[in-house]
Amino acid sequence: MAEATPHDPAEVGDASAGVDATAASPPGDPPSFFGHVIVVALASGFFALIWFIVYTALDSSIWDNELVESYWWLPPLIIMALSLAVGLAVRYLHAPTSMDGSLLDEMTGDPTSIRWRRLPVTVLQATISLLAGAVVGPEGALGRFAGMIAEWYSERVHVPTVLRGRLVFAAASAAYNGLLANPLFTAVLGVDVARKSSSVWSALPSNLLGGAIGFAIFHSLGSTGIDDFFELEAAPGMTPLDMLWAVPWALVGMILAILGALSMRVVQAAFGRLADRPVARALVAGTVLSVVSLAAPILLFSGEHEIEEIVADPGAYGFWILLALAAAKLVLLAISLKSGFMGGPTFPVIFSATCVALAANILLPGLPLVYIEAGILAGALMTLFRTPLMVILLTAFFLGADAELVALITVSVVTVIAVLPVVESRLKAASA
Repeated sequence: MAEATPHDPAEVGDASAGVDATAASPPGDPPSFFGHVIVVALASGFFALIWFIVYTALDSSIWDNELVESYWWLPPLIIMALSLAVGLAVRYLHAPTSMDGSLLDEMTGDPTSIRWRRLPVTVLQATISLLAGAVVGPEGALGRFAGMIAEWYSERVHVPTVLRGRLVFAAASAAYNGLLANPLFTAVLGVDVARKSSSVWSALPSNLLGGAIGFAIFHSLGSTGIDDFFELEAAPGMTPLDMLWAVPWALVGMILAILGALSMRVVQAAFGRLADRPVARALVAGTVLSVVSLAAPILLFSGEHEIEEIVADPGAYGFWILLALAAAKLVLLAISLKSGFMGGPTFPVIFSATCVALAANILLPGLPLVYIEAGILAGALMTLFRTPLMVILLTAFFLGADAELVALITVSVVTVIAVLPVVESRLKAASA
């Protein structure tokens, strides 16, 4: 769940790009290296925890108070002020954005290119972006934080360059595994992204150790992450025939993610006219978000809390409104990312996939919602990330899946693996 943007639908993604930073490492690390892993994982895990607590407190103080709820004009005013701050941070502080790059750039790229001195402005930019109501997730900043912490430490204690890539990944493991409350998540992700490199097995111990430390930090405070997030009713007695439902729903999820990628392309072209005007770019996006705050405030922010309200009573929205919410969320995600706000796409995509699943369940009330949700969510995430093992684990963890539902999720992922290259080649040929 590192910072990412949906893959271009005209290009087959390669999630292993950039892993060569550790490819030259010797088969096995000196025992002292694991001491470095422990230190960096503790630092990254506690940093992520403290940042998340501070951000949550700020978010609550700004948005969960009677004053803001009483005056309709206050939310747009707050959004515009924070959007201006985002633009000014980019213009004058050279704050990083999520406009470019792809999955795991901060975790698998060249660690010596990480500019750790930009950590304060990166924290500022990520926090303001989230508070402004931008449709981005908090996971997008954690990879950057972890990479900067690991590289700062590596320079201070002179960790060999050949080992720094693994140290960055271990630091990110601590942050992400803590946030998700899953001790295996980033290790599985590491296997996915390094599957074409022999370094995967030598990096695995440090990823596991870092992830376990991050998990322990958050777990000690009672964090349960997103385990069984929606608490959907389990489907009784899945049959092998029921697993076939994974195929059409996975295709729906794949189409949803491709539409998200297309919206990224369109929005990027539109904002390209403001490439050298970061303040104007952020204010245009802020204007859009301000209008949304008046017309449909449930579409603001990353969506992990807002979607719970929709799941609780999907009938209050109806089929067409649910589809409209799913589409609008993807467009707002593209606008947020391409205008200079910092964040990740994971939770907004989950929001859209869930809205589509709820709409489908209105048409097919006899089919367990959990089947639909599992297929669409796995299909969308697989199209977005191209990391099959991580997607299976994340979807299963998100839905509190039993062994039968994991099988359906696996079929969904395999469906996308088989179909997506064909679809992308057709789209590429059509756009040529």
